[in-house]
Amino acid sequence: MTKFELYKDSNGFYRFKLIAGNGKTILTSGANETKCNCKIDIQAVINSCQNKANYEIFESKNSNSFFNLRALNKKIVGRSRLYSSKRGLEYGISYIKKNALRAEVIE
Repeated sequence: MTKFELYKDSNGFYRFKLIAGNGKTILTSGANETKCNCKIDIQAVINSCQNKANYEIFESKNSNSFFNLRALNKKIVGRSRLYSSKRGLEYGISYIKKNALRAEVIE
């Protein structure tokens, strides 16, 4: 089961992780000062994840790739883990498109 795990970090900020059914983290959020803002970002992921134009793909210095997901207002609402192959990165994006819409939010 795919889930959004909402949590408070050690600095007091609220964040979420989108976790796949196999337990791997696919997407993480930035820091939010309130739980409400974190929930808004989760909804922004759900609202924007179907549009490929909202995914920005980057290559890191060691040739791994990752992506940012932007909301409809262009705010970055999530960053992926590092992928060692383009195929893995594309699978991560397709997984979000397929599963984020029905993911449960766990607080």
